[in-house]
Amino acid sequence: MEFRIAPGWRIFIYLASLFFFGLGVWMFYQLLFSPESGEFWTNILVFILAVISILFSLYTPLKIFREKLSVQKDRLIYHSAFTSKTIFKDNIEGFRIDESYYRIVTKSKKDFKISLYIESEDQFIDYLYDNFDDLTISDQSKEASFILENVEFGVDKIQREKTFDRSRNIVKTLNICMVTLFILVIAFPHPWDVMVLLNLSILPIAIFLTIKYKGIVQLDGKKNSTLPHVSYLVLFPVLAVLMRIFYDMEILSYRNLWIPAFSLTSLISLFVFFKTGQLKFGNHIEQISFGAFVVFFFLYSMCLILTFNFIFDVSEPKYFDVEVLDKRESDSAYYLQLESDWHPLIRDEIDGTVSAEFYRKIVSGDIINVEFRHGALDIPWFQILENSFERRGERNYKFSIPDTLEY
Repeated sequence: MEFRIAPGWRIFIYLASLFFFGLGVWMFYQLLFSPESGEFWTNILVFILAVISILFSLYTPLKIFREKLSVQKDRLIYHSAFTSKTIFKDNIEGFRIDESYYRIVTKSKKDFKISLYIESEDQFIDYLYDNFDDLTISDQSKEASFILENVEFGVDKIQREKTFDRSRNIVKTLNICMVTLFILVIAFPHPWDVMVLLNLSILPIAIFLTIKYKGIVQLDGKKNSTLPHVSYLVLFPVLAVLMRIFYDMEILSYRNLWIPAFSLTSLISLFVFFKTGQLKFGNHIEQISFGAFVVFFFLYSMCLILTFNFIFDVSEPKYFDVEVLDKRESDSAYYLQLESDWHPLIRDEIDGTVSAEFYRKIVSGDIINVEFRHGALDIPWFQILENSFERRGERNYKFSIPDTLEY
């Protein structure tokens, strides 16, 4: 028997490869013949992307054309673009099926990946079940045995089952709260500081759950696992707050952000590493997972620091009359392009975010009022005052500010 990528997917991938080849050629053309050359590092980035696009468009069709799995009596042979791999049936421990691949696992614990999108899929699945063990079932059995036999989760099996059910219900409830807060902070951020702080509180709660229910609540979820996980609780609140901050806050300099952010990221990562025991470097999947969590811990640290810098900013505000050079609308966001040199930190034109109502009132050449602050952590920021000529300091982002910050 032989199994190849399904015809529909082969056609789709061939067409996508043509698109990426054309995209790479177009980027090279822009670099070589465009009369408007960009900055040096922009050109370097475009060059790298062009090379990647063309290499991808050449390698992928070759891989799809040659890729097939040959099933013989005592072995499996997998043919790729430039190589072939052989696995004898006696060396196969079993298989797993995840979101993207059939994973045939050898007795040496190495994965042999085959795309889900193959022709004669039902025939191949029947072959797997007829000849090998489904390791997902054994994994779930091991998880259940680990919980029911571990005295840390209760004095008897009934108590351990209750502990397991309670942990699942808590994670489920927290996920519902997370989704609600995610929607609110994106669509209805009033009061702003409360919405942002509630979202930022979810990650510490998630980490606390992995420590309190150590061994049951996982940082990262696995397909078909019965154990609850908090990966969504780490991912979505951070993304929501990040979008909210960069939409609402006009940061003039990030110089004083990086050292605190990297320091806080290191502390969070080390704490999670030692207290949960779930961040590991064993194989490449665990290494990728570790790197992903560190990245999100870094983004969380940025959000926390910028939020603190804004909410607890009691610096003396300074006001500037600034000319509007242009305005633009993008994805339901409204920007005014401001003149340069109205503050020592600003050398070029800079954009400021405003409401739709104020955006429609302004035309190029208007003079508006801008409030500048140093920030609680010396990360300077500004905002456009929509009652521009009254200088009452009224916020245009429609969120609440502690009374100590009103001027």
